[in-house]
Amino acid sequence: KNMDEANRWYRRGFEILSKEAEGGDIEAMVNLGVEHAKGRGVPEDREKAAMWLRRAKDKGDEVANGYLELYKLQ
Repeated sequence: KNMDEANRWYRRGFEILSKEAEGGDIEAMVNLGVEHAKGRGVPEDREKAAMWLRRAKDKGDEVANGYLELYKLQ
């Protein structure tokens, strides 16, 4: 009902997600990669998407590998 408030909370969540990914959280890396690949809430950025998904893959995350293939980021 209040788009300004909703957008503020979405941006806050994205900031938290980014900090978690930068801190090494694999699930956050995957989520951040998907957000950038889809352009959901952030501009689509295939390079950033690939970077985050590769980092998660390098830590052994198979889901990240699947997203790299799905979005053709390999």
